[in-house]
Amino acid sequence: LSSAVACARKEVPCYLQSTDKDRYLLRFTPQEGRPHEIFVKHNDILVPGNPFRCNVIDGRQVSVYGDGVKRVPVGNVASFNVDTSRAGGDQVELLVSVLDPTMKTVPSKLKGSGVYTGEYIPEDVGPHNVVVTYGKNQVQGSPFVCQVYDARKVEVGRIPMGEIDAETAFNVNTTRAGEGTLTSEVTCHNRRVHSTVEEMGPGYHTVKFVPQEAETHQVALAFNGDVVPGSPFPAEVNPPGKPRAMGLGLLK
Repeated sequence: LSSAVACARKEVPCYLQSTDKDRYLLRFTPQEGRPHEIFVKHNDILVPGNPFRCNVIDGRQVSVYGDGVKRVPVGNVASFNVDTSRAGGDQVELLVSVLDPTMKTVPSKLKGSGVYTGEYIPEDVGPHNVVVTYGKNQVQGSPFVCQVYDARKVEVGRIPMGEIDAETAFNVNTTRAGEGTLTSEVTCHNRRVHSTVEEMGPGYHTVKFVPQEAETHQVALAFNGDVVPGSPFPAEVNPPGKPRAMGLGLLK
């Protein structure tokens, strides 16, 4: 008895081992996620059924990408792609499951062939685990963590009365809005005024700018690119020489 294994017309090393009378064990190590052909001869004559086909899959060649496995807003359809075209095995089962921050299953669906599209709608802020299995094994990188955020939960502190050439600063709290980036844009008469966002701690930020005119400035805030409700916020600036009342007595 003799054997040979081939993949894409290239020979693959194989080993035929006798395990018992009239029983043999054939071993080979696939190097590609492609169908392999197995040839078996008895007395130099091909055994009926040759060549035998062995579908080989390579989960390392499955790629998963898209916003749905990175960062998405709450309440919207989150989509991502799963590309199995280079992994071999046309009939291999591909499964996707999504778990919310409390590890509850989020309904999801998968459609397509070769390159699939997965979709789900997150209802809670926080990390969601996207588990992708191919041929009963998780693909490389799974579970993928998608950070779900909600710009509506950004809390903007009071913007104080500003003074020309003096720094104006106010606080913004994003702890309830999820993980993300806060950005600001300050304008006056449609002219941009330089502003900065400083992170004071996880979820706590201070927005700063220096007014150059005694006019109302507009402060536009965005969280992960989504407009913060109420934005742009007006920032009043005192005219030069105008008295400014200060002190604890104003709070009584």
